[in-house]
Amino acid sequence: MRWARMALNDSHLSHQQMLSLAEEVTPGAEGLLFLPYLTGERLAEHTNSRAQFFGLQRKHRQEHLYRAVLEGVALAALRNLQQLRRCSQEPEAMIASGGGARSALWLQIKASAYNLPILQTRNQENGTTGCAIIAGVGVGLFNGFAEGVNRTVSVEREFMPDPRLHEHYLRCFELFEQLYRQAQPLYEQLDVISSFSFFANKGTSQ
Repeated sequence: MRWARMALNDSHLSHQQMLSLAEEVTPGAEGLLFLPYLTGERLAEHTNSRAQFFGLQRKHRQEHLYRAVLEGVALAALRNLQQLRRCSQEPEAMIASGGGARSALWLQIKASAYNLPILQTRNQENGTTGCAIIAGVGVGLFNGFAEGVNRTVSVEREFMPDPRLHEHYLRCFELFEQLYRQAQPLYEQLDVISSFSFFANKGTSQ
C-alpha cells in the first residue's frame, strides 16, 4: 500500500482514505487482478518476477486499483501458505501484525482468502512485543514464554473467513497462479530489455 499511495495518488491520500475507497468496491475489483511482486518473489523461486495489473478496463478507477492491491497481496501470501500446507503444517489461526493489522477490510480479505481466522491483537507491533517477552524471560520477569504471552498479548478482534468470499478468492487464485507461471519467460525477456543501455549504445555507434 505504501507503493500504491506513492505511485497512484502521489501520496495525496492517506492510507485510511485509500482503504475507505477500496471498501466501496466489490470483491475481485470487478475483474482486476494485481500481482504484487515489486521486488521479485521473496521465496526466491523467481527473484526476477514483476508486479502487474491484469484485466484493466476503462471502467476501473483508483478505488479498483487499491482493492486489487489489497487482494493481490493476500493472494501472494496464499501461495506461501499453500507451500506450508503441502508440508503438512496446517495453522489453526493467524495473528496479524504491523501496519496492515490496523485495517479491518484487509484482515477480512486475508481471512477469507486463507480460510483461516485472523486475530487482531491490541498492540499490532507483535515483533516488538515478542522481543520484550524474550527479554522478560531472560531477566526472570516471566517464568517462560507462555507466561510472557499470556501476560502481554491480548486479542482485540477475530476475523472469521466468509465462505462465499473464500470460494471467490479461490477462483481468483487459480488465475493468479496461471499469470504468475506463464509470465516467467516474459520476465526473462524483460531483464534483457532492461539491461540495454540506449544512450551508451547510441554513443558507441557515432
